[in-house]
Amino acid sequence: EKEMDNTNLPLPLPPASSSLGSFSREERREYQGEMHQKDLYGGAIKAKVPSRFFDASEVRQVPDHQEVFTDSLSDQALIFEIVSLVSDVSNEESARFHFKEIAVANDSSDQMQIVDVIPLTGRELSSFRCPHSFFASAAVGTQMVSKFR
Repeated sequence: EKEMDNTNLPLPLPPASSSLGSFSREERREYQGEMHQKDLYGGAIKAKVPSRFFDASEVRQVPDHQEVFTDSLSDQALIFEIVSLVSDVSNEESARFHFKEIAVANDSSDQMQIVDVIPLTGRELSSFRCPHSFFASAAVGTQMVSKFR
């Protein structure tokens, strides 16, 4: 059982109709509401998710490599996805590469925005037993995707 400290990652954004630049970190924190710890991948990883999001696997099938949480009021989804190593992509570009690949698969590559790519440090991965030399990162962004795709 591993716990991911995602407290310092960028917060879920207000609905896409809002201007990204018009919300301060404090306004985003107020918008997201209280955070609750959720089990990911059968409890192998834990992450904090805004309380307004519910586990989509309770109402529909979700692939084994994904954990999906949705907010029916804002029509947003928060998706955790385990991806494979791509040997010809640098560590620093890996999160961006996979986010773009997912956008292509979702047919939303022209309607996506990467807000930030964050290298994950020992603090965020403190309970993982990682090799001395490792690299992990997270891509945070938006994609406009047709429902049930």
